[in-house]
Amino acid sequence: MKFVSFATLALCAVLLLPAKASDLITFGQLIAIRTATEKCGNPDSNTKNSFENNYNYVKKLALVEMKKLNPDLSDGEATKKLEEGEAMGKNATYEVITEKGCSDSYIRDLVYLYPAMAGLKQ
Repeated sequence: MKFVSFATLALCAVLLLPAKASDLITFGQLIAIRTATEKCGNPDSNTKNSFENNYNYVKKLALVEMKKLNPDLSDGEATKKLEEGEAMGKNATYEVITEKGCSDSYIRDLVYLYPAMAGLKQ
C-alpha cells in the first residue's frame, strides 16, 4: 500500500511541475537513488564521491529553478522548500524499503542507477 502512495506522490509531483522543471525532477530522482543506495547498496568511495558531486550540483540547479518558478520566495524560503521536498523524497523511499525490503525490484533499480548517475559529467 505504501508503494502505491509513493508512486502516487511521485506522479503528483511530476504533474504539478511545469515541463521546464527538469532540474527539480532530476533532483527528485537523485534523492530516491541516493536514499535507496544508502540503505541497500555499497558503492566504492570513488563512485560515492562522484555521485555526491553530481547530487550537489543538481541540487544547486534545482534551487535556481525553484526560485525562477516561485519568484516571490526569498532565498531562505526557496532553500527551505527544497529541503522539505528532499526530506519527503527520502522518507517516501525509506517507507518502500521498510515495507518491501532491499530486494524489491523498484529499490534494486534505484541502486542499479547509482553508478550511472555518478558517471554523469557536469
